[in-house]
Amino acid sequence: MNGTKGNSVALVLALLCLAKPSHPLQISDNIMVLQSKCGSGKQSACRELAKIAVSDPDARVRRDAAFVLTDQSLLAKIAINDPNADVRSSAVYQLTDRSLLARIAAEDKDADVRNAAKRNLGRMCVDAARRGDTSAVQTLLTLGADANSTDESGYTALMYASAEGYIGIVQALLNKGANVNVTETDRGYAEGTANGIVIHQGDTNTALSLASASGHQEIVEVLLKAGAR
Repeated sequence: MNGTKGNSVALVLALLCLAKPSHPLQISDNIMVLQSKCGSGKQSACRELAKIAVSDPDARVRRDAAFVLTDQSLLAKIAINDPNADVRSSAVYQLTDRSLLARIAAEDKDADVRNAAKRNLGRMCVDAARRGDTSAVQTLLTLGADANSTDESGYTALMYASAEGYIGIVQALLNKGANVNVTETDRGYAEGTANGIVIHQGDTNTALSLASASGHQEIVEVLLKAGAR
């Protein structure tokens, strides 16, 4: 990125990447303690957490436990077999198996579970775009990821790809119907300074503005041709 605008965009993206996502559930203290112990390598806590996620009689407790599991094999079983849709949705949110997510998004009998799978595919797509992983973006789009998905800060895959100069990803997203005129406000994530340039809360960003500020003229032209304003 070049110049003061480029520095501004760099700070926006850097702070967005550091921002922790909001937690969609109010996890119980007991589950959080077990998660912490499991993360520290205590296998007894991992086993207890898994047991709760699979067999606790309270669906809300199973849901909370599933949300903090890391065992992908167990998550897959819960996502497919648990009788409660909220529990399955919680497990789906943590899945990384793209093919399984695509199948759940297309076939699960419950709309909330299908939507959870679609949101996870979209989240993966945004993350892949931010990393510049063209192959992953193309695969996820083929599997049904929404080209207009956003991350927790509200930024789209197209915004990240445009800001970083990933022309192949930009074109792949546009081919799948990405909206070139989505706008998002930084909501204060990037408030601070970059080489003396103040980034104010409330600055509005689009794929076009980010590409332009970063000096990616080829992407600017592609976006304008696609109807960017």
